[in-house]
Amino acid sequence: MGQVCADGTAAYNAINAVATQYSVSAVDFDIEEPEIEAIGDPDACATNNAFAVCRELDAAKLFAQAGKTVSITLPTSPTGLTYYGGLTAKAMKNKGMCSLSNVHLRIMPSTAASLSLPAPSPRPRACMTR
Repeated sequence: MGQVCADGTAAYNAINAVATQYSVSAVDFDIEEPEIEAIGDPDACATNNAFAVCRELDAAKLFAQAGKTVSITLPTSPTGLTYYGGLTAKAMKNKGMCSLSNVHLRIMPSTAASLSLPAPSPRPRACMTR
């Protein structure tokens, strides 16, 4: 929806029409290519919806504010978030979303099959408080 809707509210409204029809109580935003690679400056997401990821994060935030369970799925490498996943996590932090959503880290299948990895942190480092 972030690629075709003009802003986060439009994306929220489009997804919510279906969610309401089927009484959905939880939504997952699977952030991946091509929108994740166009995020650019995550600091700009706070004031600019030029990037599809920013619009998707805005829609996710609206679902959280409406009382829905929200999760964000980000791609990872065997060593942690990808570069673009890190930028997206920073954009989430800038939007104040870290306490509003669950974050799922998905290791890309091409590298995960032969690895034995420890369980990932429940939140990307950008969302962790010190």
